[in-house]
Amino acid sequence: MSDTIERVLEVEEKAKQIVQQAREEASRVVSDARRRAEQVLDGAAETARSEAEEIVRSRREQAENERQETLRRASESSSGAERIEEDRFERAVERIVRVVAWGETDGQASRPR
Repeated sequence: MSDTIERVLEVEEKAKQIVQQAREEASRVVSDARRRAEQVLDGAAETARSEAEEIVRSRREQAENERQETLRRASESSSGAERIEEDRFERAVERIVRVVAWGETDGQASRPR
């Protein structure tokens, strides 16, 4: 009977060792998994950061190009508008001069003096 008890105690001790080894191995596996997960997350965060920076750079460049194009179009359209406004201004001045001259001569056509 003492052999049986010794054998049970040996088996129990062996089982405790196996359980302890399993816990240690599980702890190592969990630590490795956490470390790998952190590495993956760090890599993903860096990739996302790089992509975001590229998107921002691209959008800024696009906005600058659109601004330059808008300025170019505004410059082109204002050049023609200035010339037209000058022509209209000259005609308006001529008409005003005629009206004033007409009023000063009491409605009579003015004669060159």
